[in-house]
Order: sequence, then structure tokens, then C-alpha cells
Amino acid sequence: MLLIDAGNSVVKSRHINGDQLIDHRFIVSAKNAQGMDDFKAYLKQLRIDKIYIASVASAAVTTQVSSAIEQCLPNAELKRLITLASLGKIQNAYQNHTLLGVDRWLTILAADQFTNQDVIIVDAGSAITIDLISRKENHLGGAIIAGIHTDAARFKQIFPAVDFNHPDIQRNSDPGRSTAQCIHLTQGENVIDYTAALISRWQNLLQSPVQIILTGHDAEKIGDGLNQQYQIIPDLVFQGMLKQIQLQG
Repeated sequence: MLLIDAGNSVVKSRHINGDQLIDHRFIVSAKNAQGMDDFKAYLKQLRIDKIYIASVASAAVTTQVSSAIEQCLPNAELKRLITLASLGKIQNAYQNHTLLGVDRWLTILAADQFTNQDVIIVDAGSAITIDLISRKENHLGGAIIAGIHTDAARFKQIFPAVDFNHPDIQRNSDPGRSTAQCIHLTQGENVIDYTAALISRWQNLLQSPVQIILTGHDAEKIGDGLNQQYQIIPDLVFQGMLKQIQLQG
């Protein structure tokens, strides 16, 4: 089985071969044809019959990735994992559940197996996302912040469908339950300090003790800015993919 996590800047793969996990990363974008060539070369080496993809990449990149899979592994069954309104015990807090990024949805699903406490999940990539999960009330929403190395122009490119003049973007002191409500414009502020302050403030909405789970390539930098314990789980999205596959049958 092959899992594909297509993000805003990197396509990650996990080949599950018995007990063996083989991970790869590919820089796939309109400006990097070599990355797609490397991805195709890797696919051609595989002998698998099931592929699952979760993508928050642009429509163009998602199409490229899917086409490469169909071209290189035409006999494999390809399924795309999407955000659901609920699955198992998890309820999606978004007013329109389809607008919650599937990467966030999958980390929410995965967190359940790592703690029995209320939890805050931080995925620190090109965008930093924060999600709150209460054992009593389930998903409470969260935040979306520009990543540590993401400028304002790049941040807006990541969310081309968002109206950055939407009034909900200016009224986001509470965890958001739509993309506009989640977006925090932090230009000129220290992103690590801002993230830590949000976590500290929003912990009061959850039942103590609260577990902090970090993932994404800048997880360690976010962790260094916290004055409390946390756990880094680098493969949280892949864990969520497996959880959704298992629960959906």
C-alpha cells in the first residue's frame, strides 16, 4: 500500500510493505519539473495494488500527482481521502465540513490514538494550523497562521479561494469554524511567539491537563517557543490516513 500526502510545497509518500515503512519526499511544483520526474521514477519501481492520496496542494499539482500515479501504476487502485463531517467518534467543527483542509482533518483523526486527554494539535508547515479537540465536545475549531518562513504573498497563494478582506478574518479571538474565521494575519509579529500565545490562551477552553501534539517540518521550532511539555509526531498525517482507511473499511 502507498500513502501520498500532497502538501503546499512537498509531496510525501509512505510505502507500507509488511512491517516496513519507506518514506520519501518530493518537491513538486510548476517551477520544479525535476521533482515530478523523480516522483514518476520512484513510482515505476513499485509493485503495489492500492494507493491512497490526501491533497491540500493546488488543483494543478494535485492533477499532476494523480496523473503520474495513473500513468506509472495503471493497474493500482487509487482512492482520494477527503474531509468528512464525522468519522468514528470525531465530529468536524467546520460549518461547511468540506472546507476544512484534509491534512487538518487527518491529524485530528490521528490524535485520538496518542492521548486520552483534551489535545491541541499544531501542524507547522508553510502554513501553521492549530486545532483543538475536547473529549466532551470534540473538535472545537482552530487557527491558520503563515508559517515561519512564509511571507504574506505566499500565504495568500496557499489559499487562493479565500477573500482576505472577509470581516471574519478580523474577528478571530476564538477558535475558528470556517477558513476565514481561522485565518490570523500576523505580518510583522514573531510567529513562534504568536503561536505559543494562542496555545496558552486557548488551553483554557479545554479540560486540564491538555496534551500538545506538534507535527510538520518546523515542529521543533514551535516546541522551543513553548513553556510547557509537548510531543512531536512527525508522521501524524500518515497516521490519520491509516485511521480513515481503517474506519471506512
